[in-house]
Amino acid sequence: MIKKIRLLHMTVGALFLSTSMIIAQNNVFYNKGILQVKSKTILSSYSDFANHTQGRLINDGLTYYFGDFSNDGDFTYTKTLTTGEVKFVSMKQQNTVISGNKTVDLNKVTFDLNKEQYYFDLKANLDIWGEAYFKKGIVKVDSVINTTSKAVTGLVSFMPKAKSTNSSAISFVDGTVEKVGGEPFVFPVGNQQYYRPASISTLKDDKDIVLCNYRRNDSTFFEAHQEHVREIRQVNTKEYWKIEKSKNKQTSLILTLSWDEETTPPDLLQDPANDLHIIYWNETNKQWEDLGGIVDMENKTITTPAQVSNFGYFTLGRVQEVDPMDDEVVIYNYVNANGGDNNDYFVIKNINKYPQNSVQIYNRWGAKVYETKNYDSQGNVFRGYQTKGGKLPAGTYYYLITYKKETKNNSYTVKKTGYLHIDAK
Repeated sequence: MIKKIRLLHMTVGALFLSTSMIIAQNNVFYNKGILQVKSKTILSSYSDFANHTQGRLINDGLTYYFGDFSNDGDFTYTKTLTTGEVKFVSMKQQNTVISGNKTVDLNKVTFDLNKEQYYFDLKANLDIWGEAYFKKGIVKVDSVINTTSKAVTGLVSFMPKAKSTNSSAISFVDGTVEKVGGEPFVFPVGNQQYYRPASISTLKDDKDIVLCNYRRNDSTFFEAHQEHVREIRQVNTKEYWKIEKSKNKQTSLILTLSWDEETTPPDLLQDPANDLHIIYWNETNKQWEDLGGIVDMENKTITTPAQVSNFGYFTLGRVQEVDPMDDEVVIYNYVNANGGDNNDYFVIKNINKYPQNSVQIYNRWGAKVYETKNYDSQGNVFRGYQTKGGKLPAGTYYYLITYKKETKNNSYTVKKTGYLHIDAK
């Protein structure tokens, strides 16, 4: 049997556990004691709700909040149970504020805002341990200074194994999202009414922390970030993703971004299958550099072919082959693994002029099948065989060539990526 409790303006229903104390004042319900919502119990707060500094709310049932929500106390659930669920449901004729100096500990949470012109105004830290369901309404992070700790407050955090579901153009997070843990994750981020998610692969450490934020139409940012390497012909100056990692961690990941005709400049999408790459801002060299990209035309996504260990600002760029100079690296993307002609190995012209280089080859599923450094220096060339000696089947593969290039003023890393075709019997 499911028990229901309604907190209606000046009416207080039954309370659970000892020493609970709820005070109704100015259409706001304050919890200043211990309140437990047990499993199979529904609690509904139709007025604004505030968990006082002395308050402790343990939510193991289903709790609805139809007004503003504030937490300055202890808001949590029993970690051994999976029944706790909070639903922020608002039909107010204004933004719904979620605030407080203390972190809100959530198992499952649903965001459901029935008025398109308003949003959830998040001025608190939400730690999600189970699942966040984005039904309707944008969660706009509105960072403020915590009056207790003096730190910045306003963050959506997904803890280890937590999931984000149903995010879309009508419901996402406008602001920074944090992911704790090693499993792959899709950041439900967007900005200015546009949903623009970013995805990361599995991480090596379950304690890794990655943060993501998306920004659109930030002209000031791109005015200060204009330079790019010669191979990049055009930078997407309409949008970028800022991806950060926890300090003092050697985190690396595969990154997937997407394009959208409504936000991505049309000039950038002339031939996305062949020349659209992910690029990132190298803070040391003060320029945009190429990370390559495996393009999925059906889903309009692009994925880095190798692990990314440099964090910061990412966007999309149009990369085309430039007219080769005498020392330019030229790639011949056909290998006849059967031997007998000039294409019996992967020819990379002029690569020996840049000894600080590496060559990696991946199959269509993203698994690395070959890797070497200082390519073609001691007969170490790719002939259609894996690094460990097994012959690869015929088909289309993907190469990533990285080398260090020096100029009179500085040095920088060049990354060249593309398709490699292997003919084998």
